[in-house]
Amino acid sequence: MFDGGVRHTSNGLDYLRYFIPDYDLQAFYVEVPAVSDYGIIPAPGEAPFEFTYQILKTLRVYDEEVLAEFAEFWCCKGR
Repeated sequence: MFDGGVRHTSNGLDYLRYFIPDYDLQAFYVEVPAVSDYGIIPAPGEAPFEFTYQILKTLRVYDEEVLAEFAEFWCCKGR
């Protein structure tokens, strides 16, 4: 899935390298709690609110004002 150049995140680069010894996609790894790229939204287990924020934003469930309120209250301060 990520071989196509999709930005992604995880529990950290060391975590990925430990569990996937041949991991070589560092160019697409971003050190953030959750990221959305090409409709794919990866996030580590400790980022449920950031993950939810990215889902709501990607699906355009709410307008920008409601998303900003969600971010302010739960997690993200408007990421």
